[in-house]
Amino acid sequence: MSYSRSYSGNVPYSGTVRYSYPASEHGGSGTAYYSGSVPVSVFLHVDTTPFDYSVNRCNNSVGYLNGAVVSMNAAQCASIKQGAEDVATHVTGGFFSLIKSELTQEMAAVFSKFHSIYELLADRRVTLEKQQLVMKNDYDRTSTRYHEIFTNLDEELRKRVIELDKRAMEISKKVKTEQLNTNVAKSVATFLTGVSEDQIVNSQLTIANTNRRCEKVMETLAGNVIQEQIYAKSISRMVSGAPIKEAETEYVPVVFAESDDFTQVGGKNGNCYVTSDLSNTGITAQVSNYFESNPTVWHSIDSNEKAAIDNTFNSLAEQNFVDGDEKSKRIYEMIMFLKNQNDVQSV
Repeated sequence: MSYSRSYSGNVPYSGTVRYSYPASEHGGSGTAYYSGSVPVSVFLHVDTTPFDYSVNRCNNSVGYLNGAVVSMNAAQCASIKQGAEDVATHVTGGFFSLIKSELTQEMAAVFSKFHSIYELLADRRVTLEKQQLVMKNDYDRTSTRYHEIFTNLDEELRKRVIELDKRAMEISKKVKTEQLNTNVAKSVATFLTGVSEDQIVNSQLTIANTNRRCEKVMETLAGNVIQEQIYAKSISRMVSGAPIKEAETEYVPVVFAESDDFTQVGGKNGNCYVTSDLSNTGITAQVSNYFESNPTVWHSIDSNEKAAIDNTFNSLAEQNFVDGDEKSKRIYEMIMFLKNQNDVQSV
């Protein structure tokens, strides 16, 4: 901003002056001293317009610089923030991707292990079901056999007891079947002396009970006759009337089949097959025990026996499957394929 100033004052002065004058009657030289003051007035005007303009331009430049610094600071902060967010995003994303990959691998491993264990359990379940079926069949055969044995023993014991005291049994049976007991006699006397609705019902119940007992006695007698016939037939099948002079060896058809056990290495499964008449004689157990105690008794058969077995087997397979539909033909081809995989061996 321009401004003006004015100053006033006196400026003192003094000095010595030497002088000379031309020759005359009083010619010569001399020195003169003088002093005094001079009034001085000074007016100053300071023009600051260029300086103010320069200051304004500098102020604007500083303002621009300040704005640029603020903008640069804001941009730098935003860049740092964005960089931090990008780094955090990449680090977090990489961490979760790694965790996801690890979990996926763990899940795949666990699923593979679960699938293998599930398949093993399924195989074990099938094996156990087969074993359960075999045990059930063995139990049924054993229980049926012993039930028949004990039933026959009970029946024979009853018959022998009756035979030992036959007269007393006949008297007891005659008394039970031909004479009235006390309750029936009372009911008949009451029925004859006074008939009422209750007495009629009681009489009908008594008659029905008597009929039921008679039917039960008849069923028991019929069962005894049937059991006696069954026992006689069993004895006749087992006992021959022809005389035997010396000990003879009898042969019965028995088939023992052995297959590999897939549940354990080197394991074998054996099944024995006989006719239904010999199912309860203990032959299957003896044959199975024999092959279990002698695992190396198998040997190859000669060519003549092998040819006879092959011809019979082929004839049976062709009769049952060749003339059938497409499914029967495929079964026939699979049977022949499985048969040709191994040689026939015998004991």
